[in-house]
Amino acid sequence: MRRLLTGLLGVTLLVSACGDDDDGDRSAVTSIPERSTTTSTTTTAPAVPPPDVIPEDVSLITEEYVEQVLNALYEVSLEALLLAREEGLVDQPSIELAESIRTPEHALEAVNSLIEIAAEGFPGYRENPGPTTADVRDVIIATNACVFAEVEFDSSETIEEPAPPPPELRAFVELRTASSEQRTSGNPTAWVVAGLPTTLDGTVPPSGCDDAAS
Repeated sequence: MRRLLTGLLGVTLLVSACGDDDDGDRSAVTSIPERSTTTSTTTTAPAVPPPDVIPEDVSLITEEYVEQVLNALYEVSLEALLLAREEGLVDQPSIELAESIRTPEHALEAVNSLIEIAAEGFPGYRENPGPTTADVRDVIIATNACVFAEVEFDSSETIEEPAPPPPELRAFVELRTASSEQRTSGNPTAWVVAGLPTTLDGTVPPSGCDDAAS
């Protein structure tokens, strides 16, 4: 799943004098040219909003913003995995965490996958796993209700030997706004994952953001 420009002010002063004449009268000429000042404005990039805030200005829903949202969500996903592994089964706390960061349809798939992994003894996972991380490549759609972005995921800290993705694979994520219940059940962001579509033909899949706006 961050630049300041600085200006330089220059000032130059030149003073010159000439010596005595033949009659012994002293005269001096001092030359002080006009001071030349060059300034440049300092441009500060807008601050990235925290992940638990939905910006009213959708231009602030940038790659950096979506990336920090996804990374916070995957921290919770890891917590659900660790709880299930500690208990040896997918119990209610793990389910609640999984449901807090996903839409109901996507949560059902995630919980079923977690149950299958638990039944097999969590094969392939690191002894002390870290969360999957996201690198957001492009925000394709951004509204106050739905975000659709292209993303690359890195699960090398979670899985011992993650299979390399096909070179033609493109991965995407769709985010929807979280409910108040989800935000009090372990979700540290204002969003939930609604889908993780992929393509192998170089295309961008359709999103549900049009439905979210209607």
